Amino acid sequence: MTQITQLSCLEEACKRLNLPSRAYDTHHNVLGIMVSGREQMFVKGAVPLGSVSDRMLFNDKEFTYDTCQEILPMPKTKGYFNPEPKKTSQKKYAGNLDINEIVSDIEKEFSYPVVVKMNSGTKSRFVFLCHNHDEIKDAVQSIFEKADNIVLAETCISIKKEYRAIILNGNLELLYEKTPKFFSKEDRKKVQNRLKESEYGLDQELQKKCMELLDPLCSVRNISYAGIDIVEDQGGKLWVLEVNTTPLFDAFITRYGRELLIQMYMKMLRSL
Repeated sequence: MTQITQLSCLEEACKRLNLPSRAYDTHHNVLGIMVSGREQMFVKGAVPLGSVSDRMLFNDKEFTYDTCQEILPMPKTKGYFNPEPKKTSQKKYAGNLDINEIVSDIEKEFSYPVVVKMNSGTKSRFVFLCHNHDEIKDAVQSIFEKADNIVLAETCISIKKEYRAIILNGNLELLYEKTPKFFSKEDRKKVQNRLKESEYGLDQELQKKCMELLDPLCSVRNISYAGIDIVEDQGGKLWVLEVNTTPLFDAFITRYGRELLIQMYMKMLRSL
């Protein structure tokens, strides 16, 4: 295991601000930073902002949809609990529908193609684009067996572009383009090549639209820190897919360098 790339940016921010810091592990993934006489803990991608309940809420994609779909444009989402959970302590939560009934309900509630994914988790793991009955069944079984006790079905958005917005203390701190997961291999490569050659910075109009999109979430939920995945469909409408309270920045640093992230951490530390 090595240090998460973004934490080297955090350490540099501490040096610039003359803040004492201490690594509690060999790889410097657990950092204690003294701010105004108190030690603030940074653990991997987690920062000392926001409440425990916020993190639990947004790390659960179904809860996120249930609580935010009235204030944000989000694709329709429905969850299904594993009818045969492995752990004895979870059996009392076992779903009423068996695998075949779950597949049938997804087909009833959604049109093809449909996204089937795990309820918790990051880095787009166990996310499937299903075009028929068998693909849904395979995806559901794979998630229940290998990843999560809750499967989500989600309306598929025909994506033109995908963005990541970083919110810090209720403000749009960073906004950058990502490579959509369900693009073809050829189209993904085209996007990646284009982004490699681009400099940081999206047009002001897009930034304004994204901030207007997220304003209800930032004001009603009082978001302190999050990475929010936004997609633009073929008609130009913006949708919110997920809210991540522990965003990672490996691809961002590779593409744009460390300085923007160092500046973000400096701003974060000054706010603590």
